[in-house]
Amino acid sequence: MRPSLVDDLIHAYLSGNAPTRASVSERCGVSRASAGKVAKALVESKIMCEKTFSMNGDAPSAHLFVDDDVNVMIIDLSTPRFSLTLFDPNAQVKFQATYSYDTSVLFDDNLNIFLSRCGLKAKQSEHPYSAIAVIYADDIRHTYLENAEAKSILPSIHNEEKIDRLVFSVFHKHVTKHLTVSMAICESLKFNASSSILDKAGVSYIFLGSRLFSFHVYQNGSITVCSPQNILSDNEKELIIKSRSISKDELDTLFIRLAIFMDSAFCPAVMLLESDNLLPDDDTAQKLYRAFALKGITPPIIQYKSSDKPLYILGAIKSSLFAIAKKYIIT
Repeated sequence: MRPSLVDDLIHAYLSGNAPTRASVSERCGVSRASAGKVAKALVESKIMCEKTFSMNGDAPSAHLFVDDDVNVMIIDLSTPRFSLTLFDPNAQVKFQATYSYDTSVLFDDNLNIFLSRCGLKAKQSEHPYSAIAVIYADDIRHTYLENAEAKSILPSIHNEEKIDRLVFSVFHKHVTKHLTVSMAICESLKFNASSSILDKAGVSYIFLGSRLFSFHVYQNGSITVCSPQNILSDNEKELIIKSRSISKDELDTLFIRLAIFMDSAFCPAVMLLESDNLLPDDDTAQKLYRAFALKGITPPIIQYKSSDKPLYILGAIKSSLFAIAKKYIIT
């Protein structure tokens, strides 16, 4: 089998919702035998397991799931509040520890304190994990509206060699994936079996909540990170900072402002909205469609993330699982 076909089949098994050999062979346009070879390898590697049951009244068949013991450790360095979290394959938290950046301590000392303290707690939790992913801010100038002193010295993905050495010194494992927030979100979109929005002519993403963040991903996968705070008034920035006091209507109004800005800059086929405060919904989408219509602009397709699991976390987990599978399954 071609290495690219093996990658496609692994990706399909990790993307699907309880996929079967038949569903993966159909999705990838290959024979049942080829899909079965990769399924067998995933199960024998103990990356995935099989459960036989019937769906929608069909005859019982074997469905594949990521094995419950294949957990992923996410080390999130993208905010001044560092976190170390163990996730199961379904993005459920098994263990979490956090550390707030201390600006009175040197940069390297902050990282050492965080990893040693939280790493010890992770070891004491005795949860197994198969991969480690580290998340970095894309561009710290474009992300936060407060805590400027701490954000100015956050590590970037260009520090990945140093971070890998520190992680290895604590956990005796190398980092599986180094990802910026936007890279992790793109990975999430690639693994979303229900949508192929990255196949369209570009996707613009807006996050409003604990951070203010937007970027555009082109059809070829390249990313442009934006500075949405530059078009907001001081009062609007203050609303975002004091997120607990913001109303749903106010949040939707800000989404409209930023969506029109992103559309004028990139003309995306899809606009993707996300928040960790008041979740966008169908009403938010309808307001955006009306706002575009009033301006005489053809709107993009409006999609939103409505669950409590951040897209960048989902993307980091899936991307790490894929990297682990590729280590074991070769042509």
